[in-house]
Amino acid sequence: MRAAGPFLELAVPDDMHNHHRRDDTDATKGHRLEAAAESTFAKLLARVVTPFLVAIIGYFLVGTMEDIKQAQQQLHRGQIDQGAEITQIRTELAVVNIRMDERVLRQVDANSKVIESHERRLQALERTR
Repeated sequence: MRAAGPFLELAVPDDMHNHHRRDDTDATKGHRLEAAAESTFAKLLARVVTPFLVAIIGYFLVGTMEDIKQAQQQLHRGQIDQGAEITQIRTELAVVNIRMDERVLRQVDANSKVIESHERRLQALERTR
């Protein structure tokens, strides 16, 4: 143990990292990789099976895209229908507002007539006193 600045440096043996990847322990690893790359099975996989798998994945992706397009079209149609319904509700609400305004105006007119008649009666009573 020795001091190195503010830290203490410990000498710990590192047995775990004694083997390096670049070391060829049995001297055949390079030959095995070349043999694997040149094997008939690897060539078969690269030339036949891989394109077949890519074609299958492409088929399913195309189907999925069609499903997504249909779902988007249905959503769009639903939004158009909702827009039409909102427009209809707005129209009905405008009609209801007009009717309520007319009713309020009639009520105010009727109340003002009642108030006028009460004022006339009150004035008549005041004159008689």
